[in-house]
Amino acid sequence: MAPSNVRSALIKVLTGNLSSSKFLILLLIILFLPPAVPAAPAALSDEAQTCLTCHASPGTKTFGDKKTVSVQVDGGRFARSVHGSLGCTSCHSDVKLDNHPSAQYATRRQFVLHVAKACRTCHDDRQLMASPLHQRAVSRPDAEPCSSCHGSHDIGKALARKDKGSATQYCLTCHSKPMTRTIAGKTISLTIDEDWVKGSVHRNHECTDCHTAYSKDNHPAPKDYTSGRQLSHAASESCERCHFDKAVKEKDSIHAVLFASGDQRAPGCSDCHGAHKVGPHALADTLDGVPCRKCHEEIYDAFRTSVHGMAKRTGTADPPLCAACHNAHDVKPAMASRSPRDMCLSCHPSYEADHGQRLPNPKAHLEMVACTACHVPLDYKRSIYLRLTDGKTGKLLDDGSVLAQLKARGVTSRQIRPKDLWQLYKDLNAEKAVNVVVAVSMDDRLNAHYLAPKDIAVRQCEACHSADSSFFESVSVAAADADGREVLHDVDPAILGSAYGAILLKRFYVMSGTRLTAMDYAGALIIMGGIAVPALHGAARLMTRRLREGRKPEGRGKP
Repeated sequence: MAPSNVRSALIKVLTGNLSSSKFLILLLIILFLPPAVPAAPAALSDEAQTCLTCHASPGTKTFGDKKTVSVQVDGGRFARSVHGSLGCTSCHSDVKLDNHPSAQYATRRQFVLHVAKACRTCHDDRQLMASPLHQRAVSRPDAEPCSSCHGSHDIGKALARKDKGSATQYCLTCHSKPMTRTIAGKTISLTIDEDWVKGSVHRNHECTDCHTAYSKDNHPAPKDYTSGRQLSHAASESCERCHFDKAVKEKDSIHAVLFASGDQRAPGCSDCHGAHKVGPHALADTLDGVPCRKCHEEIYDAFRTSVHGMAKRTGTADPPLCAACHNAHDVKPAMASRSPRDMCLSCHPSYEADHGQRLPNPKAHLEMVACTACHVPLDYKRSIYLRLTDGKTGKLLDDGSVLAQLKARGVTSRQIRPKDLWQLYKDLNAEKAVNVVVAVSMDDRLNAHYLAPKDIAVRQCEACHSADSSFFESVSVAAADADGREVLHDVDPAILGSAYGAILLKRFYVMSGTRLTAMDYAGALIIMGGIAVPALHGAARLMTRRLREGRKPEGRGKP
């Protein structure tokens, strides 16, 4: 019975149109049919068989750059390839059976590119350019040879790879090889090392889990970007699908604010965590793995030499790194005028007991003096900051409103005078409640990271409490820019010794240090008055003793 007749009989069985006797006969035929024989591979041409008498054996060819290539060909794999019926000289056109030249090539790549030219003998430009993606691949100046994707002797269609392996393995058939694209004149690598993916915390994810627009069946043309940074930020958006809680925090960070304002330099997820070789969380808690150093190298170097950095390097303790003080995702703007007290106290809560032995009132000191003012060596300059804050929220005032008031009063000098500052305070309070919060801190955010061991801390009271203290030579008013970052305006240091300062700065008074001479005089008068009143009272009683005794009634005081 022919196979077609067997097939039709089976259909009749399934549809109930075959009698039981015929069904039994059919069953016996099926049982005794010979097993199916796989289709034989295409027969090799006589020319290919001749070539294989040598090339079936191991052998190599060495090039001018000392690199080698195997000249061994697996006849079976070649026979099963799409070129199995062709002769070898169909591609190796410069080789003849009666003339087998040994051409010299400077490099292996030069040889491979030479052979690849033969592909265009059969595959014309119309075929090669039919797919936009393939067109982009073959049109690049640094395009890979055809054999890079399709193989050399076991040539197969690239589409056949879709059914084999994972989506990641399919993507790597191209992206594991040198690939680039140009954006705004800059070359960006699209090459992915498989070891990056295997060593990543995302090792169990497929490429398509993040690159959702792509799949084995769909590879849209890349979007047009104005810069590599724009591409990086676009790729970071895929992180939000799995890390939504982190994304929400990041939206409230200074990094997000800068990016929203158009600053492409602001970091995205991949800038800190990597793109395809995302490391574990623990890596960010090491000096070498902390991501902040990529952009803040100078501050990182300062931290590395600090008491925290040295302890981290020796492994004798577990001191804080960047994220412990500045947060990991909701990073706030760094401000020289804002004391890091709350950050410090989160790890050092017993500050009153620790400082009470030397400071008469540690709580009062910490209200206005930043921890860094004492715990950074005296080599670095300090400054006085007058923070203009909203009376309700405690946030820095918008610098635009500060500048508007100064302009309205005609204040154009680079340094605000004491009277102008007093008038600014009055004008701002006419609109809403405004406070002036005073802080003694470092004059530069960088210098605040040079924290020294406690035995090198500033212990001399005269560092502040002296008429020529360097701590009070610089005064600034602090407000906030539109992006939340700090804006500083110079103020005449004379404010610290003027009547305007006495009113504005309220409780901020450092004996001798702030040079409020009026208060010094007032204090001296109070002390002198405290001494003079009882002294004068005693002298007056002494001088009037006889007079008072003469007025006593006769006989008074006698028994």
